[in-house]
Amino acid sequence: MAGLCEDGNEPPGSLKAKHSKFCCRYCLPLPKLTDECHRVVLLGNIDPDATKFNLLDVFKLIFMVGDVRFSEDCCVADTYIVDMANFGLGHISKTTITAVKKLEVCAMKGYSARIRGIHYVNVPAYADVVINLTRSVMKPKIAARIHVHSRGLESLHEKVSKKVLPKEYGGDAGTITELWDAWKKKLISYRGWFVDQDKMKADESKRPGKKIESGDIFGFEGSFRQLSVD
Repeated sequence: MAGLCEDGNEPPGSLKAKHSKFCCRYCLPLPKLTDECHRVVLLGNIDPDATKFNLLDVFKLIFMVGDVRFSEDCCVADTYIVDMANFGLGHISKTTITAVKKLEVCAMKGYSARIRGIHYVNVPAYADVVINLTRSVMKPKIAARIHVHSRGLESLHEKVSKKVLPKEYGGDAGTITELWDAWKKKLISYRGWFVDQDKMKADESKRPGKKIESGDIFGFEGSFRQLSVD
C-alpha cells in the first residue's frame, strides 16, 4: 500500500517501498468540523529536501485520504490549508501547471469536491508567482477562494476557528505529529483495499463514442518552464 512509514524490510520494488516517500509529507483532515460543518485539511512537507519531492506522490496521497473519507467522513465542504514552510525553489521546479490543472479536474469531477477555501500559510516571497499561476488555471469561483496569509496567522484565524486548528497554528486540536500519526494508522488499515485498487484498470477500447484525449479533459499541456512571467 501506499507506504506509510511502517517498519520492516521491503524489497525496493514493493508497493510499500515505492510509496515510503509519503513519510516526507502529510495530507491531514483535522478531527473537528467548523461551525459551518466544513472539514479543514492540512497539506504540507515534513522533509524540506526537494530531492524527495514528487508532485504525483502528493496527489496520490491526497486522493488516498479522499478515498478513506468517502467511507468515514461526513461534512458539507472542505477548506484546505497549504503550509509552505518546507517548500523551496527545488519544489517549484518540479511543479507543473498541467499537473495542478489535472489535480483540480480529478478533485472536482472525479471526487465531486466542494472547496470553500484554500489558505496558504508560511509563504516565502518567491512563492507568490506559484500561487498566482495556480489561480490562473483554477476556475474563477475556486480562484477567488484562494487566500494568502503572509503576515502571520491572525488573518487565518479570522477565516478558520482556533478550536479546529492544531497547536502549530495557535489552535486547540492537538499537534500535527500526533494527528498525522493517527491518520497514517488509518490509511494502513485500508492496505488491502488500496492494493486491490492498484490492480484495477480501465479498458478504454470498450468506451462508447469518440475516443477521449487528455487535452479534451484538461484543456492544455504545459509547465512552469514553458511560461514567461513579467
